[in-house]
Amino acid sequence: MTLTTIHSILSNTVWMFYLALGLWGLFRAIRKQGVDGGYLGAMVIIQVLVLLQGLMGGYLWLIDGARPGRGG
Repeated sequence: MTLTTIHSILSNTVWMFYLALGLWGLFRAIRKQGVDGGYLGAMVIIQVLVLLQGLMGGYLWLIDGARPGRGG
C-alpha cells in the first residue's frame, strides 16, 4: 500500500468522521445536552487525523513530487 493510497483513504475517513461528529453534535443539541468527555475525545481524534493527513500531503507534495492531478 503506497503512501498516496493511505493519504486517499485517510481523506475519506476524515470527512466521514466529521460528518459523524456533526450529526452527533446535532443530536446532542436537539436533546439539550452539553458537550461531554466522549465528544471532546472524538474531537481530539479527528484533529490528530487531520494533522496526519496534512503531514502526509506535505510530504507527498514536497518530497515525493505527487501533485494533485498527476496521479502520483
